Amino acid sequence: MISKSIKLKLFIWFLLAFSVLSIGSNVYVYYQQKKASLAAVDRHLVSQAQVFAGLIEVYDDGRVDFEPTELKAGFERARTIYDIPRSGHYFHIYFADGDTLTSSPSLGKFVLPVSFDRVSDGDYFDIVPGPDNGLLRIFSQKVTINIRDEKYSFIIQVAEELSGVYRFLDSLRMQIYFSVPVTLLATGLGGLLIIWLSLRPLERFSREVGNITERNLDKRMDEKKIDIELKDLAASFNTTLDNLERAFIQQKRFLSDVSHELRTPTAVIKSSCEIHLKKDRDKGEYKKALEIIMNSANRMDNLIERLLTLSRLEQKMYVFKKEKFSLCDVIRRSAHLLQPLADEKGITIELSSLPEGLNVQGDKDSVTEVFINIIENAIKYNREGGSITISSGEHSGDLKTDIKDTGIGIPESEIDNIFQSFYRVDRSRANGKTRGVGLGLNIVKAIVDKHGGKIEVTSRQGEGSTFSVYFPKSAL
Repeated sequence: MISKSIKLKLFIWFLLAFSVLSIGSNVYVYYQQKKASLAAVDRHLVSQAQVFAGLIEVYDDGRVDFEPTELKAGFERARTIYDIPRSGHYFHIYFADGDTLTSSPSLGKFVLPVSFDRVSDGDYFDIVPGPDNGLLRIFSQKVTINIRDEKYSFIIQVAEELSGVYRFLDSLRMQIYFSVPVTLLATGLGGLLIIWLSLRPLERFSREVGNITERNLDKRMDEKKIDIELKDLAASFNTTLDNLERAFIQQKRFLSDVSHELRTPTAVIKSSCEIHLKKDRDKGEYKKALEIIMNSANRMDNLIERLLTLSRLEQKMYVFKKEKFSLCDVIRRSAHLLQPLADEKGITIELSSLPEGLNVQGDKDSVTEVFINIIENAIKYNREGGSITISSGEHSGDLKTDIKDTGIGIPESEIDNIFQSFYRVDRSRANGKTRGVGLGLNIVKAIVDKHGGKIEVTSRQGEGSTFSVYFPKSAL
């Protein structure tokens, strides 16, 4: 169900992204604050160490003393925090040999850990357990004082209890623990509202689409009133509606034409039977009636066979044989079969260029049907005494065949449609004698496509048409 709900997926992704961002930012803030707090403690420790370094007094006779009482009142005020036992503020000053110079009364018996080797390499900070098992931040520094070319070295340690810092960090962490869920909840509710408002145009679009049925296929989506994000979808849907409406119109026309085509031979068969059953006829009349009935039945059979062929092609149920054959032989055979039809109109079929060696791999019978359909149309829509020129040859690696006629031509606006299912060019072109249902060229294109080829048409009204059929040397 989740994968089928756009709202739910948007909400989950939005909440997940915000959760990662919110948690990440809060974790970042926490650790930055922790770093800043420790840095503030460190600065204070360094400052105190510098103060204590200034309180060390080395006399000319080599005597060393630590006399804070003789210094500024400012230190006296600060000194009180080091006098309170376990106040959390400590210091310890060592001689270089490890003996103690002085330490803060606040330490009591607790000794700050020191590493003489480590401090010899430079100042360092450390965190160690304190007198009350709390954590101490310690700064250790080595100080050297020069008196009469004598060097006196001391190690100063200053420590601060970190309990205050960690209490602050714990408080900050609890605030984060509380604020993150509340923020996520508020954000989730806000996200749901935003997603709902954002998808309302899509819901309205869906309702408008749902209101379009076969009764109002001429209705289109108004792209000017639709949000920018839906304009492409609306344009695509309008294009689909155009194609669907055109298909409905073509199908209605097709059903009308098929009904008419079937009605005519059916009426001929019925009337012929009725006439010859009213009274006895001689043998010759019965024979003539049977011939009429046979011709009508053949016409019906041809129409039905074309319909079945088209249906099998469209449903990819048509089984093509695979064999190697001569393309020119197929063209000659097709022209020979249609020669009687051409002779009736005084049309000349000229095979101008059919070189040997143009072989195709595919279904020979279906390829024959391609050329029979195209040549038959060239005869039907040709003028009396016209001509048809057929030529073949290699073209860019394919085998190209041109069938050129001197007929009435095809309007430029119709050329892109003549191969569509159920499409038929304006029947006025056929002058009432060559009507069809628009299946032939659709079957032709399906067969050519199945063989991996293509078909192109160029035409000028009143001058004729040229059908160019391309087959690859190895198809299927």
